[in-house]
Order: sequence, then structure tokens, then C-alpha cells
Amino acid sequence: LAWLFGLLYFLAATQDIAVDGWALTLLPPRSVGHASTCNTIGQALGVMAGFVVFTTLGSPEFCNRFRTVPQPTGVVSFEGMLFLWGWVFLVATAGVAFLKPEGPPPGTSGSAVREELSLRDSFWKMARLLTLRPVLVLCGLLLTGKAAFAAEALTSLELTQRGVPKDAL
Repeated sequence: LAWLFGLLYFLAATQDIAVDGWALTLLPPRSVGHASTCNTIGQALGVMAGFVVFTTLGSPEFCNRFRTVPQPTGVVSFEGMLFLWGWVFLVATAGVAFLKPEGPPPGTSGSAVREELSLRDSFWKMARLLTLRPVLVLCGLLLTGKAAFAAEALTSLELTQRGVPKDAL
């Protein structure tokens, strides 16, 4: 199971990199600087919608505070959330695919000389970059940086075990 999720994270990271590169070719040069800001805001909103909003609206206890007749379920189910965001994803992807034409990046004649790499060569270059000392130091910091905040995560778990409802956190 760990290998499966490791593979899924690898594929998601690869897709994220590919989409970031694609965004740089689709955006005009004056807007390229905003791409990473939009990406960061989108990820934060996605986490909020996928976790905070879903947990809150899926909780019968929270939703019954605002209902005149209590219900055994929340406003949103897991299946409904997946169905809604699956369609949003498909419509957004189709909109970009069919409504935004691709061409040479603005400001170039289309004849810019670029090194064409195969998929194998691209991953080989990436593997060589991962052996550089600054990259190894950064990886070490990123992999161990969250250890200092483990107590914070355990606090919410302890509160839940002592009877505090999840939607009150």
C-alpha cells in the first residue's frame, strides 16, 4: 500500500511540474510571474475546500445547528464531494483544452532552438540534479522540518480522544 501511494505522489508531482511548464507557455510574458502565486492560492483553496469545508459540511452535528429539523447526515457526502469536484475538474480541463489556443510563446518567432529530450533523458537529468549537495541539503531540511511540529498534530488527536468533536477543532 505504501508503494502504491508513493507511486501516486510521484505521478501527482510529475503532473504538477508538467502543468507548471505548460502554464508558462500559455501565459503572456507579463503574467508569467503570477503563475506561482495562482498555484499557491489554488492549492490553499483546494486544501480548504477538500478538508475544512468537507469535514464541516459532512458533520451532522455541525449541520444540525442550523437546521430546523435534525438530519442523520451532513449536507455533503463523500460521494457527492467526489462527484462535484470530478465534474469541475473535467469542465475546467476541457475549457482550457478547447478555449485556449496553444502556439509559440509570445515574443518568440517559434524558431527558438531548444534541446529536445526524451522522457528517459529528462528523468536522468533530474536524477543527476538530485545528487547536487545544495539539493541534498534542501531535501534533508524538507524531510525533517515537520518533526518539530509533531506535537501540534498530536494535540488535536489527544483532544479528539478526550471527547472534543472534530468539527469543534
